[in-house]
Amino acid sequence: MTTPRVLPLAIAALVAICITAPLGATETTQERWDKDVGKLAPELIPAAWIGSPISLAAVRGNTIVIVFWNADSDGKIAYNASKGWKWTGGPNAGKFCHQVAIDDSLARSKGVLGIEQLPDDFLRAAHFFDLQQFMLIEPELKGAQKAHPIDPAYKDCIAAFHERIAASRHARVERITALSTSDPLQGYREAVAFVQAFGDAPERAEVNDLGKKLLKEKTVKRELQAEDAYNKVLVPIMTKTSSLKAFDSNLQPALDGYLKAYRDTGYAHIAELAVAAHGDAIRKPNR
Repeated sequence: MTTPRVLPLAIAALVAICITAPLGATETTQERWDKDVGKLAPELIPAAWIGSPISLAAVRGNTIVIVFWNADSDGKIAYNASKGWKWTGGPNAGKFCHQVAIDDSLARSKGVLGIEQLPDDFLRAAHFFDLQQFMLIEPELKGAQKAHPIDPAYKDCIAAFHERIAASRHARVERITALSTSDPLQGYREAVAFVQAFGDAPERAEVNDLGKKLLKEKTVKRELQAEDAYNKVLVPIMTKTSSLKAFDSNLQPALDGYLKAYRDTGYAHIAELAVAAHGDAIRKPNR
């Protein structure tokens, strides 16, 4: 399963942005949030990824649920998957709790793959497709093919997977090309996500070159500088800020300096919301 690997309080800040602020923020903070109502969801921008980057735009048109988890030192999601908890009785005895939950979800919905009749051997591949982890799909398909080398249903299913992966690649390349002129920053982010998601795709070199070209644009470089400054300057201070006194004496001045330098960027809005949400969490820690 893919999850953003970010600094501990960067996760706290993101969770605060998505959960804490809208529920009990001050009127001023709520007004800031209201400005985003009805707009396209922003892309996921973690410090790094475990697995291939996920693009929300690549699964547009589907219902997407984003669940935020921290990651332990081994890169495992910090819930029962890390603990290795298993069912001790019942029909799922001996199975990992988190895997049972995943399998149950897959049984209820075919996800974004769109294949109606899906043999059980392909459920993990379908799960990886939902998560946009295309490099993990091929080993699953090879395993299914090895187990049923002459079954025509399996051959058809493998062909359908390859067809949908190719269609996803082509659609994303077209989108990246369009974004390169309409929204260069998003085009750059999409290009990076594509290159990392499709390591051996025939379009990889083309998209990689386009990403390098976009990186040279002034607006793109400026936004990436603002993002880098947020992670290197504000996030470390947030990790040490757990009281209003520290917020007022350390974090707020740091934010003021950050905004003075990067107010002209879109990322400054994200940073401002993150700090405001962090402040709200300090003021009402038990909410």
